[in-house]
Amino acid sequence: MPETGEGRGETGSMLLSAYAAETRLKLPNIAGLESDDLSTLQNELACEVKLDALSEDVDAEFLDGMGPALPKAFNLAAYANKSITVQRFVQLGVDLSVLEKKGLGQEIITLDFKKEVEPVIRFLTSQGVPAERLGWWFTKNPHLFREPLENLQVRVDYLLSKRFSPEAVTRILSNAPLFLAYRVNSMDYRLGFLQRVLSLSGAEVRHIVTRYPKLPTGKLHSIECNAFSIKEEMGFSVDEMKQLIMVCPKLLISSRDNIVKAFTYLHEEAGLSHAQLMQFPAILRTRECIYKPRHQFLVKLGRAQYDPKEPNYVSPKALVTGVDAVFCENVAKTSVDKYNEFLRTL
Repeated sequence: MPETGEGRGETGSMLLSAYAAETRLKLPNIAGLESDDLSTLQNELACEVKLDALSEDVDAEFLDGMGPALPKAFNLAAYANKSITVQRFVQLGVDLSVLEKKGLGQEIITLDFKKEVEPVIRFLTSQGVPAERLGWWFTKNPHLFREPLENLQVRVDYLLSKRFSPEAVTRILSNAPLFLAYRVNSMDYRLGFLQRVLSLSGAEVRHIVTRYPKLPTGKLHSIECNAFSIKEEMGFSVDEMKQLIMVCPKLLISSRDNIVKAFTYLHEEAGLSHAQLMQFPAILRTRECIYKPRHQFLVKLGRAQYDPKEPNYVSPKALVTGVDAVFCENVAKTSVDKYNEFLRTL
């Protein structure tokens, strides 16, 4: 999460406390969605409120403040003295440079903070999103301000209808800003995709999504390819694959080439069995520059012993975790200087 910068914390906290103290939004709920089946919902359940482009509501502030439009700027900071929205975003900890790189400068300075941003803040905090994460949250998903709040509530109600607990919903919204960007039909398809491709039950889908909320917002093709590689190229059974991803869901969105390369080396060169790899699935996401030279160093020292039934056992986790100094002291039983000398020979 990006740092808010000096001076932002106190002001931002006061502002956010005021937002959070307001009455919880009274938005319509969806009823009658009790099925544990994650297949596509009926069309009427995905009907969301649309923007009314013909609204006759008059923005008095806009009329009072009519004047030359703000010119486009490369740097949003140039509007810090004039744009209330830019000022408030800075206080919240939004990374304006990221929004600039996305070409959203003009969109941001035309936002009405009170009418378009404050309601979203109240909505998110009412769902349990921590106030201190809002700056990071809006940096990741700045398009949400144009979305009717009723649509956002529909998407939350959808998760609750699929038996995600309120605590799980809070975790999902807090850690995956893009989750609310998907319409009900789209997210329903994505959750159904995970269930089908990974052979998961409804409870297992809830577990894996709660553990790693960004998973259903990722590239579905990559998820499918990685699942195929785990089963067909690495030789794990369907049940073994499920155990791997339930512990380490990030395997599904990691580079396929990298996890296959890691498996090939650790299984064929280091001799780690499927069962050992399943005990610490994250080892398959470790960079080659970590596991390969460390194993080679242990081989040179005669300490590459990964059989738990034999003396001087080295666990897969110990092989790849910790800085080099810790690895040398606890596993290799030598100095880090010796390891550095070895690295220079590779």
